[in-house]
Amino acid sequence: MRKINKIIFTTLMFFALLGLLSYFLTFNIKRAEVRKPIKVKLRLLWEAQAGYAGYYIAKELGYYEDEGLQVEIIPSLGAGDIIPVIADHPYQFGVTQLSNLIRAIDKGIPVKGIAQIVQESNLLLVTHKTSNILSVKDFKGKILSTWWGKDDFMIRMLLEKEGLKQNDIHILDEKYWSNKSFLEHTSDIITAMRYNEYNQLVMRENVPEDELRVFAYKDYDLNFPEDVLFTSELMLNNYPLICDKFRMATIKGWEYAINNKDASTRIVVEKYASGGNANYKEQLRQLQLVSESILAGNENVNIIGVINIENIKKELDALINYNIINNKLMISDVFDNRFVRKDL
Repeated sequence: MRKINKIIFTTLMFFALLGLLSYFLTFNIKRAEVRKPIKVKLRLLWEAQAGYAGYYIAKELGYYEDEGLQVEIIPSLGAGDIIPVIADHPYQFGVTQLSNLIRAIDKGIPVKGIAQIVQESNLLLVTHKTSNILSVKDFKGKILSTWWGKDDFMIRMLLEKEGLKQNDIHILDEKYWSNKSFLEHTSDIITAMRYNEYNQLVMRENVPEDELRVFAYKDYDLNFPEDVLFTSELMLNNYPLICDKFRMATIKGWEYAINNKDASTRIVVEKYASGGNANYKEQLRQLQLVSESILAGNENVNIIGVINIENIKKELDALINYNIINNKLMISDVFDNRFVRKDL
């Protein structure tokens, strides 16, 4: 009898140990699955350049990886609207102008911002001083080269503020390279971003700044925030933790890029940029200019990504007052409330 009991006991212990071993193996497999990086895509509005350094740094230095994310950065040449693509597909994020995001939301596209990266406007209108254009009123009858073409809602707003109409100027649509006609003196005015087209005129084309006259939109009470990090409502509703991890890693990337401009520019130029954007000096200046607009006069990097309610409301009011959007949108329509700081 004792021998039988011993056999039974041994058999039970064997199966108990086998069960424990099976449990631990299953548990470890599940943990391994949790640790498997989550693949997401980041779609940029433009091509690889230092103006996007924060995203490339977050990828290069492993900030995304630290949050369990495997990020593919997809540059664009402005061909096609990235917003509907992101709205319709999970695990995607994007960077676009805030005004683009607002207009998309106004049309019912289910996307929202999660971080406002660039806090002020870099949009300029540039003329040759020899053209004797001294004010916006002098634009009448002139040729404007712009990548927006007839959809240039910003020039419409500016002209209206100054008592003119869009039909008072001639618009030349040059798609992605508005500097060409300006350099050839076949256009009188160009639309330019301070850190991009204007920077290229000065650094790449060697046009002396004292030969240019600049009209900055922010000087005409049209100081709209620019690059916004956004995603789909699908992601925000179903995977809010992934959204927050992506946002925080991105902000960390921008903190490093702003504090280490030389190293960050070299990473972008040597590993990601191509063509004219692979010029170190030009790209370093671009990062310096973008950094100023990200901090917007504040030296504290803790404001990176902050959603400034007052500035956003001002833009929303302007867009509806000038009939650029049809619906009176609230902050909560444009940004996910979980990422809006209430102390500003």
